[in-house]
Amino acid sequence: MKQTGHIKKKPIPFALRKQLQNPRNNVFVKDFHGVNWHEKTNIFPIFTVYYSPSDFPKKYVVRLFDGPLPTRLLVVKDTLEEARAAIPQLPPLGFVRMERSESDIPEILETWL
Repeated sequence: MKQTGHIKKKPIPFALRKQLQNPRNNVFVKDFHGVNWHEKTNIFPIFTVYYSPSDFPKKYVVRLFDGPLPTRLLVVKDTLEEARAAIPQLPPLGFVRMERSESDIPEILETWL
């Protein structure tokens, strides 16, 4: 198997996918600073940055993932710089930006591990 340096994403379970498709189930936050997002993860936090997904055209969206599974927490911004600023930088190292993989959907710009 070819190593790409990215986490292989597992298929999202049907019930979770249906829940996340309903915009009323999303929890919108201004940013992830001061939000108890770490309490929403059991595996490890990942922040994925999207541009212009179908439910937020021409917007940048940052969604918190718990390992391979998306959570309901997300940020919607007008610029990439604002989206990146919404991701916490925890001392001493913070999160590391990973470029999108060829296998990612086109809306994904980057992932922060």
